[in-house]
Amino acid sequence: MTLLAATFPNFGQILELIGGTTITIMSFILPPLFYMKLFNDYERDRDSNYNCSFWLKIIFIILIMMGTISGIASTYGTLSRWEPLQSACYIDGSGSNNNRTK
Repeated sequence: MTLLAATFPNFGQILELIGGTTITIMSFILPPLFYMKLFNDYERDRDSNYNCSFWLKIIFIILIMMGTISGIASTYGTLSRWEPLQSACYIDGSGSNNNRTK
């Protein structure tokens, strides 16, 4: 844990990266995809007359597109500011320990 804290002094960057990738996928992309997949399987197995409305499919597609775009934008924004190893306390370009005060 100490090595992780020393490598990433700004833990907010880690949270932004996790939020930009996994949270948008789990919140906006996967639920509509799962619903449409399960609904199609149920409709095919039951041979029912219940049809998913056209507008519901449009809303799901919009949600998936918005989630994809926002996830890509958030991840790109985080990675464009990403500099975790330049500020790590154990990395010194010369290999010596010149930053110590005596």
